[in-house]
This record gives sequence, C-alpha cells and structure tokens, in this order.
Amino acid sequence: MARDPDAPDAPDAPNATNAPEPGAARPPVDVTAGPEVVGVSTSADPALPEPDDALGVKRAVPVARRMETADSVRDESLLDSDREDVRQTLSEWKAGLTWFWDRAGTPILLAVVAVSIGYTVFNFINYRQQVATEEAWASVAGATSPSVFEQVARDHSLPGARATALLAAGDLYLNEAAAADPAEAGDFLDKAEAQYRAVADGAAHPVFRLNAAEGLGVVAESRLDADAARAQYRALAAQADAAGMPYWRDRAEVRLASLDRLLEAGPLAAVEFAPAPEVVTEAEAEAEPEVKVAEDEDAAAP
Repeated sequence: MARDPDAPDAPDAPNATNAPEPGAARPPVDVTAGPEVVGVSTSADPALPEPDDALGVKRAVPVARRMETADSVRDESLLDSDREDVRQTLSEWKAGLTWFWDRAGTPILLAVVAVSIGYTVFNFINYRQQVATEEAWASVAGATSPSVFEQVARDHSLPGARATALLAAGDLYLNEAAAADPAEAGDFLDKAEAQYRAVADGAAHPVFRLNAAEGLGVVAESRLDADAARAQYRALAAQADAAGMPYWRDRAEVRLASLDRLLEAGPLAAVEFAPAPEVVTEAEAEAEPEVKVAEDEDAAAP
C-alpha cells in the first residue's frame, strides 16, 4: 500500500521506521506515569485520594463525590416537586372551602348562633328552676302556722312544696279544732277540709293524695259523721291498692276498725272526742267555800 509522503506519522501507530525488528526485545514500559487525563490537574490536591493500588493510578474524580453530587441534585429536585404538590393541594383545599362557604356559610353561622342562644336559655331556665325549688322548700321549712303554710302554697308553684304546705296547714287546722271551743271547732274543720281537698284534687303524686284522703276521713270523723268517715277510709284503701302502697291500706283498715269500735260503744253523736271544759259562774265560786264547810261539819258529826 502506497503511503502519502506529506501525511504526518501517527505517534502510536507502528511504521516501517519505528516498528521493532522481528525477534528484537521490546523497550520497557513506564507504568508509573499513568495515562494522561485531559482537563484534570495532576498537581497535589487534598480532595483527591492517595494512590491505593500497586500501579499508583490516580482517579480523576472520586466516585463518592460524584454520587453525593448526584444525590444532592436529585434531592433538591424531589423537594421542589413536593413543595409544588403541597402548594397545589393547599390551593385546591382553599378553593373548595371558599366554594363551600359561599354556598353554606350563612346557614351554618345562623345554626351555630341559634344553638348558642338555645343553650344559654336552657341553662338560664334550669338555674331559675333550681333557685325557685330551693326558695320553695326553705319557705315550707320556715312556716309555723296554718296561715303561713297557705301563703307558701300560694306563692310557690312547685308541686311537691305546694302539696306539703297545704297538708301541713290542714293538719294544724285539725289540731286547732281539737283544742277550740265546740262552737268554733266547725270553722277550723272547714278550713282543714279545704286544704285536704285541694291536695286530693290537684296533687300529681299519689302519696300526697293518700295523705289528703286520710285527712278528709279524720275531718268527717271529727264532725261525728260516721258514714262520711267510713266512705273516705274505704276510698283511701282503694287508692292505696291502685298505687301499690300497702302501708296506706293498712292505715285505712286501722281507721275503719277504730271507727267500728266507736259505733259499737254507742251512737257516734254521743261520743265526745274532747270533753268540754266545765264552766263555773262567779256566784257558784263564792258559794263553794260555804258548801265545802257544811259538808265537812256533816262529816265530822257523830
């Protein structure tokens, strides 16, 4: 093959002039020089690793540094992508909330206000009821006379306190009737009957109505009205059975038995529940010592 005399010789390509003779020894190779790397300084660099093999070949760029650089670039790319996703999600949430509030915000706000007002009113009513209950029972505990108990019943609408006050007033009127003059006892019995009747007709709890029924029977008995008293005690027993309160049925039976014994002793009209006080005139009181002296003299005579 002809060779162009003007073409430069290739430095590494063997030619006719530098090719070794067949059978001749090859020149030694300097393995310490290493290959030349374009663009990389071969001067001492503390960032470059020391030779770590027998040939003493220097690496142009450490592998660890290349990996750290690639990871850093990738992490920054991921962070930018995550930030963009977060911004997009927040933007979508904001848009959704704005859309929802524009359409339902006013009704929700009105509902919250209504619930708050209702809760406040409910607590206020409960507080007022608690205060009224405490005041009513305090008034009942502090009353000492029938008229005061009647006033408590008029002033307070609490059912239990009102019924208790009326029953207490009726009991006190009965006591006054037993201690009063027979001419005045009827008036106290009428007042006692009015208190018991109000409870019997208006009380919600059966225990108050049973107390009132017994009181009405005692009023009839105090008036010496046997038929009315017996009817009232029998009604008391029936109400006790209906309410499932055997204690009050037993009381009604005891009252009926006592009434029957009084009738066996004689007409109820002849029975004196409280003996009338003996009335002594002034003339009888002055003559009483003289009569006493005469009686003593007669007793002393043989």
